[in-house]
Amino acid sequence: MGQFVFHVPRPERLAPGAVERAYLASIDGIPWECKCEWDDGILTIERDTRESGNLYFCWNVPGRGQVMLCSGSLMERERPYNLPVELARGTINRLRNQAAAWQTAGMIIPPKFEELNSRAAIIFAKAAIGQEQPEQAAKHSEEAIRISLEAADLLVNEYAEQVLATPVSRVRFAASHLTVAFGGTLVILLLVGLGFGGTAAAVTGQTEVVWQSVVGAAVFAPAVWLLVGLTIAAIGLAPRASAFSWAFLGICFVIGMFGQLLDLPTWVEDISPFQHVPPYPAGDLGVVPLVALVAITGGLTALGLAGLRRRDIG
Repeated sequence: MGQFVFHVPRPERLAPGAVERAYLASIDGIPWECKCEWDDGILTIERDTRESGNLYFCWNVPGRGQVMLCSGSLMERERPYNLPVELARGTINRLRNQAAAWQTAGMIIPPKFEELNSRAAIIFAKAAIGQEQPEQAAKHSEEAIRISLEAADLLVNEYAEQVLATPVSRVRFAASHLTVAFGGTLVILLLVGLGFGGTAAAVTGQTEVVWQSVVGAAVFAPAVWLLVGLTIAAIGLAPRASAFSWAFLGICFVIGMFGQLLDLPTWVEDISPFQHVPPYPAGDLGVVPLVALVAITGGLTALGLAGLRRRDIG
């Protein structure tokens, strides 16, 4: 059983019920079942594993009330951690990581944030190197936490303003989703074909089956794309009828799975785009049906985007 020990220099600063709500979680944020014990300023948390983890603890922040804070990654050790110091370390680290992620995405970080972030780091440094005086270190840590949360408010508000100030039309918004839908479909089908082909090649020793399997999977992409085109057309031209795309998917499933069993007429089976996919590699790789499916998809997509453009509020 693993154990973390934390020293709380100023117990009167604890929020009511904070000890009972404290827990440890793995690096990916999954909580562990924990047992928390409090004894004269010492918080002991036990769990079944001995892995490094993060502490989540409810802390009283002046002007804010109770705030759930998170420490940095901690490893087990005999010497107790100074709880406020570790909460300040984790708060500053998470703030910097979030700012870096948004900056990478194109956000312009305001100078005021950099100023607050630097102040918090300097004050935290005093706490980190002065832990031989626990109460003073706790005082510096709480100030670093307060400034970091102020910087976090500024960062979030600025991010929201920059995002909302950038106009995005419905057409551009839809195009981003269509890129994922069309491209994601093809990538998944190629990976499926590669998996089946690689397995078959490993069993039979015939490497050419890899290519055949990949192509055999990829030929289904135009049929799936047609469903995407039908959906965007419904959204653009008749939003209230957009749920029909799900019904059409269900119809295609019934035709594909039970068409022959139900002895459906040929014209009914032809409703499904999947019925027009060439049976490669069992049969010939017919290009004409694929071109026709792509053309229909293009037409439906264009109609849908035109409908969205007419109602554009961007």
